[in-house]
Amino acid sequence: MMPTNSAEYQKQYRKTYNKKHKNITVSLQLNEHAELHEYITKHFPVSENIKKMTFSTLLREATLFQIRGSSLRTQAIEEELKQLKFLLTDCANNLHQIAHHHVETKHALDNDALSILLQLEQTVHNFVNSRLKD
Repeated sequence: MMPTNSAEYQKQYRKTYNKKHKNITVSLQLNEHAELHEYITKHFPVSENIKKMTFSTLLREATLFQIRGSSLRTQAIEEELKQLKFLLTDCANNLHQIAHHHVETKHALDNDALSILLQLEQTVHNFVNSRLKD
């Protein structure tokens, strides 16, 4: 119920507001401000209202987006790691077969081992780069 007295209403509103909100102050150098603003506008979704937002609102929204986005992407990250684990296991299995063959035949197959190691390095490199572009 809204009080008839405007001053009383404002007092009550501030009391309720202060129980639910925390005001903070952040000081930035101009170059830090510019860097953050550029990062936020580059890496976070642009909505119709982004131009209307103050910098502090942009900073808050970007921070919350990052925190919440990280927890929401947990399942996707797990899937990516499973895929990477599969690729690494496949390459490790090939190396194990080469080592086993080396023990049985008593001679080294250095070129094959080197080839598998290079394949492993290239596979991991390609996988990581493709995921970083997403």
